[in-house]
Amino acid sequence: MLEQLRREQGEEVERVQRHMEAMELAVRQLEENMRVLHQASADTENIVLTQLPQIKPCVQVKNALEFEINAFSNKYLAPLQYITWRRMFKSLKPGPSPLTFDVDTAHPSIQVSRDKTAVVECDIMIPHNDHNKRFLQCVNILAAQGFQSGRHYWEVEVGSKPKWDLGVASEAVDRHTRIKLSPESGYWTLRLRNACEYSAGTQPWTRLQLVSAPQRLGVYLDCEERRVSFYNADDMSLLYSFTNGPRGKAFPFFSPCISDGRQKPPPIKLLHYPPVALSG
Repeated sequence: MLEQLRREQGEEVERVQRHMEAMELAVRQLEENMRVLHQASADTENIVLTQLPQIKPCVQVKNALEFEINAFSNKYLAPLQYITWRRMFKSLKPGPSPLTFDVDTAHPSIQVSRDKTAVVECDIMIPHNDHNKRFLQCVNILAAQGFQSGRHYWEVEVGSKPKWDLGVASEAVDRHTRIKLSPESGYWTLRLRNACEYSAGTQPWTRLQLVSAPQRLGVYLDCEERRVSFYNADDMSLLYSFTNGPRGKAFPFFSPCISDGRQKPPPIKLLHYPPVALSG
């Protein structure tokens, strides 16, 4: 898919370059004609047009090219606009503020970093204020930012964490009971178990055979198309896509799960790229 995308992008770039070359030639000839007229008018006020040096005809340039912003994203279902944003923000240190975790939704076994960009499971129950938004039975947490229109993309670092769930959850999910993560329950998720078993949260689970273990994942939410897609953020390869996404307001969803306790669990981190509302 990526090779075909690169080829088509290359063809598009060549088409743009040809158009720009024609425009540059037209501009140069117009400038030359203006120079000739300016010189002739400076020589005499009573200019006889037939005595002017021959003025070059203008180059005929076709109408300005029209570009369909969604030409590639519609075909490949990928947030290609965001790839450009991400490349731009890589040069900024530190990067702009990203999504943040909503502490009020955190299960008591989840510890949230001070800047609200990382979470990790812990053995002890952390005292929290009672809140009707809080998950009580499952080790889950939501982002503070929710979406109900537009298209959005964010990235999450899972590193070498051997188990996790992440994706999108409907605002109306039941947070006080233990339920299976599935679209029928208001969840659109990807999961990892035993460090190598990837599944999409369908009924029943859909096992995924990935070429490599992603260290960073991208989540793409198209509210109008009701699409939730997951990407390996290192090469932007598509991992899985739901086409029956949320109808109302939804939030980025995360679960660090419960570790086996043999070693200190690595955190789930929100990367420092801003959540982008994609145009189009």
